[in-house]
Amino acid sequence: MAMSAMRILVISPTAVPGHEQRNLQLVRELIDRGHDVVHAGPTDGLERHGFTQIPFSPDFADRPEARACNTRLFATWEELAKLVIWSDVVVMGTAKGYRTVMDYARKNDRILIQNDDTGGIDQFTYNADLVCARSTWGRDVLVALGSFAPEDIHVTGCVQFDRAVAPPRLSRDGFCRKYGCDPDKPVAVFMSTDPGGHFDHYKNYYKKVCRIVNDCCEIKLLIKPHPREYGRNKQHFHYENTTIPTWEQLAPGIPACESEDAYECFHHGDVFITRASSSVIELAMFGKPALVVDAPEFWLRPGEDYDYFKKNFPGPRFSPPGRKSWLPMGVMTDLIDEISDENIRKRTREIHYRLLRMYGWTPFEFIGSECTLEELPDILDSKKYEFTDSRIFNDYVERYCHHSDGKAYQRVADVVSGVAQHPALRERLERCRAGRRRQQVKHLVTATVQRARRATRGIRQLMA
Repeated sequence: MAMSAMRILVISPTAVPGHEQRNLQLVRELIDRGHDVVHAGPTDGLERHGFTQIPFSPDFADRPEARACNTRLFATWEELAKLVIWSDVVVMGTAKGYRTVMDYARKNDRILIQNDDTGGIDQFTYNADLVCARSTWGRDVLVALGSFAPEDIHVTGCVQFDRAVAPPRLSRDGFCRKYGCDPDKPVAVFMSTDPGGHFDHYKNYYKKVCRIVNDCCEIKLLIKPHPREYGRNKQHFHYENTTIPTWEQLAPGIPACESEDAYECFHHGDVFITRASSSVIELAMFGKPALVVDAPEFWLRPGEDYDYFKKNFPGPRFSPPGRKSWLPMGVMTDLIDEISDENIRKRTREIHYRLLRMYGWTPFEFIGSECTLEELPDILDSKKYEFTDSRIFNDYVERYCHHSDGKAYQRVADVVSGVAQHPALRERLERCRAGRRRQQVKHLVTATVQRARRATRGIRQLMA
């Protein structure tokens, strides 16, 4: 192995149905550059140790493409800890739930690189030395929060988004045939949220949206489940039945997009309805607007009076589609002062500023518009949701998806490979290697002594 070659552990912290292979191209790239690389991910059994994300299927590591990337699935934290100790560099994907692992890696002097490998807007960057940010927006949030110095954040793009530039596997006719749609009529896609947030008022909202869209005879409804819904992850929070999928319980008879067809859905859908889905980022890569329905109500705390809260919001809310603020409070920001009830107005402002602080006073955006449930039928019938300004889409993609050129994996590999020449990290890398060499010598000496003792005992037994 060349002197610049490193032992690199690439961790996919959660499966994300439909995007399980998102880091494999990165792993192959690092292997091709001469590094010793292992790809790791969680599997069944880890939930018994406090894991709440989505595990990989146990047979994932046996797939040829995963096996070629030296994939190891861990069912205990101890198994992952051994891989961390094996490595020089740990490349951690979106690290929700992995603070202890990253603390352990830092304690053992491993180089930590945070790789924003999934879509979304979450920032989980515990103890990282360097960050591969999915966008300039993500970088600006981290800098504003004081989490990292600008020079330690590399805007690489997101490896999950690399697939978005590939031609669709299914034609529109093929996609519509698979899901029972008329290719000559608009396809409305309802994008659901994490089942951990499916409180009663959300379930009622879900049913109302589906009923409204179904009543529009010129539109075919398709459900795009949240990734957690495919594996029934967190379904036990708000459903007695944890066997039947959420969409079959809330909207029986409505077809649901299969996990592997997520990007096919974005290619061929026409209007994308949601209350709070970070998939609005990915939609822009496909030139598709979002229609955010009843967004402010999403931020209610459990137990608040949803109906009372909702009736005190001003209406109507719809405005022509464009590039708009999604966090905080959607387009409600300009309407807060119009709320008549003083308590509701105060609560809305609290949500407004809490979300602003959460994202470093750097509001998130989407392309599309917002409306109420009551406005939805007219917007669908009149197609007011349509928006095709390619310049605005391109500017948005550059801000939130960084190039979207299918080469994020190469830019992440550049950051990882550059550790050996990094002025501040090179010394730690050598220290880590030296420590591992000392451990190898210690193990060799221990094994030699043990063999010698066994041989001595054997000779004594023969002479007895």
